[in-house]
Amino acid sequence: MKKPLPEFVRFCIVGGFLFVIDATLVEIIVHQGISPFVARLISLSIGMQIAYVAHGIFTFRNHIGFNKRSWLSFQSTNIMGACINYGVFTIVLSLMGEEHGMISRVSAIVVGTGVALFFNYGMNRYFVFKRKA
Repeated sequence: MKKPLPEFVRFCIVGGFLFVIDATLVEIIVHQGISPFVARLISLSIGMQIAYVAHGIFTFRNHIGFNKRSWLSFQSTNIMGACINYGVFTIVLSLMGEEHGMISRVSAIVVGTGVALFFNYGMNRYFVFKRKA
């Protein structure tokens, strides 16, 4: 029998999928004439909703289940991770400048996401997606 992927690996797989969504949304929104800083706020908000479902189904499969409490717990803990992510994004993008366009924006998303990764995993693992007894 095939051994299941470790939970952290599954978390990173979902994170990679969400990174593509995040970066794509930022680029689509920026090309509509909106600031990359506003675009990132929008993409993070959308990404959090997708993340809740994806992590609940794939990453933390043995959790208690989807309910209002777990969703609210996810929103409150992951907003802290999103603030870390966004803060690093704004610093990196400001330092790099926008003259490099998409390269600057995607690089800033990569660094912000990487910095927030372990915080988000810990919060989701221990406070949101509690295992069934």
